[in-house]
Amino acid sequence: MVYGGGIHDYDSAYEIASVADTVIVGVILHEKGVEAVHETVRGIHDVRQN
Repeated sequence: MVYGGGIHDYDSAYEIASVADTVIVGVILHEKGVEAVHETVRGIHDVRQN
């Protein structure tokens, strides 16, 4: 499954990563900056660790 859109923070990344194999983020980098991308990746990583 590939999903994109609406992934903008830790919680939304964590939620979709629990059911998807791939999470695509796009405009978050342009809209919120690199720290928001890091936060999103942490959410995905945490799902994979649990």
